[in-house]
Amino acid sequence: MNDNKDNNKRNLIIKFVFSVVIAFILLNIVFLFYRTLPVHIPNESGATDYKWEKEALFIKATEGFSVGFTDNNGYLNSYSPVNNSIGTLIMGSSHMEAINVMPNKNATYLLNGLLNKNDYDHYVYSIGISEHPFLRCTRNIENALIEFSPEKFVVIETANINFNEDSINQVLNNTYPKVSSYNQGIIGKLQKLPFLRMIYYQIVHGLLENDSIEETTLSNSDESVDFDSYQKKLNALLLHVSEVADKYGCKVVIVYHPRILLNENDECYVITEKNYLSMFSNLCDDNNIIFRNMKESFIANYKNEYKLPHGFTNTSVGKGHLNNTGHRLIAEELYSIIAADQETEE
Repeated sequence: MNDNKDNNKRNLIIKFVFSVVIAFILLNIVFLFYRTLPVHIPNESGATDYKWEKEALFIKATEGFSVGFTDNNGYLNSYSPVNNSIGTLIMGSSHMEAINVMPNKNATYLLNGLLNKNDYDHYVYSIGISEHPFLRCTRNIENALIEFSPEKFVVIETANINFNEDSINQVLNNTYPKVSSYNQGIIGKLQKLPFLRMIYYQIVHGLLENDSIEETTLSNSDESVDFDSYQKKLNALLLHVSEVADKYGCKVVIVYHPRILLNENDECYVITEKNYLSMFSNLCDDNNIIFRNMKESFIANYKNEYKLPHGFTNTSVGKGHLNNTGHRLIAEELYSIIAADQETEE
């Protein structure tokens, strides 16, 4: 009698374990088509803190939808080069990584298409990647220029123009923290499982944070900031960026894309800290940096087409990453800069 009970318990345990294993396998197959990302690895060149595995599949349907492969450097570029040299290098965060839109809809691809269509022998390459907002890009800019040697421009994308002064100091003192990669051992292997990776993402960005978009470091508070001190530090940072670019024979372009909001009458507006925006713009001018604020372009486009530059059909309206519209408008803005430069040379 006891033997029968033991056998029944053993059979139940086996069935339970078998069911869990089958369910786990099925969940990973399902999530393979929902959110599959390569494992990121340390970037020895320092152009970025990390890059993705090269020529690796990615599928993302959690915000927008995209499917494609990373290039042979581990970044998201799918446009075939028009020559062996890079005319413009784009640096930026997950907005410029653009894993939320199809590979042929991101700003870099569209910009290359515009240049090629108008017979400009100018190739644009992007090393935009998640967790690399403006300050991290400024920290990495020299390494990026050493590795990729753009002939004309280095573009830095930013969703913010107001930064924490301590973080600026870290960039200037070369103590700004790096993003770690865990691509070795059991952790590296577990990241290959889409279901486990999605659970981890939901815990970090769903339960522990209110917003999954990494904008930049924390902003200053008007009540506590010493504007004179802040302006000096920001000027030192922008001067450093400009001098590094000049050292390697190119010019800096900073593209700022603010969030467009809608009121109860569906009228669009932007909440901008005017003091910081004016300061940032003026310091860019002082340091020979081209600054482009996408605000007017975004608002004009909404009035004409009723399309916002951020957000997707499977997320909140106007929130999150740049969408097809946002990428198209930035591509057009950058095209105007490059085309003007080409015409000046001619």
